[in-house]
Amino acid sequence: MTWFLCALLAIGAYFSVINWPCIYWSRRDKKHHSPIPFLGAWFLGMGLAGFPSTRPFWWICVLIDYGTFSLILAIPWLLSEFWKTSSINRMHRFYSQEEGRETTIDLFRRGHALIRMKFSPTFKTKLAREPRPLSLGSPCLWHMSDSVYELDGFGYSSERVLRIRPFEGQYICEDTLPSTTNIWYEKLSDVRMVKR
Repeated sequence: MTWFLCALLAIGAYFSVINWPCIYWSRRDKKHHSPIPFLGAWFLGMGLAGFPSTRPFWWICVLIDYGTFSLILAIPWLLSEFWKTSSINRMHRFYSQEEGRETTIDLFRRGHALIRMKFSPTFKTKLAREPRPLSLGSPCLWHMSDSVYELDGFGYSSERVLRIRPFEGQYICEDTLPSTTNIWYEKLSDVRMVKR
């Protein structure tokens, strides 16, 4: 049984050790490198809890494993991100379905918005062998100017602005995304939407 507990400790230590360089890599590359949560902590905790002398200290595995520790520290942020786009905070929802594309735009309190598109198998691409997108989603910010909803800061262009204005009992979109872009399927100009 001792060899089994030692193996658990060794596996847990291995996964915990390989998580810590993620901090260095993230700072060096200036992009996020994800550690593996729970795995190292679980093996370490099981190994520590198996020995009577280390059983009172089993909880230290959460501090030793950076993947688990960083996830626990991120829980408040994750909850706030979830709350920003929860249905309780939704103020407006716009919907359209045309030419194999279903678009939903949700506007939330405090200026947060979420644009989602789903593409059906009948969606036509410009070129015969061009890959067909399945779905996409993009968070952004919104504000109201006169009776127009303006969304900005989404997609692949920081200068892109989407305006949703009333038009003949529905709403119509104006999109500043150039038609020459390679993400043409994302363009929402002249799309008519209903408010739900």
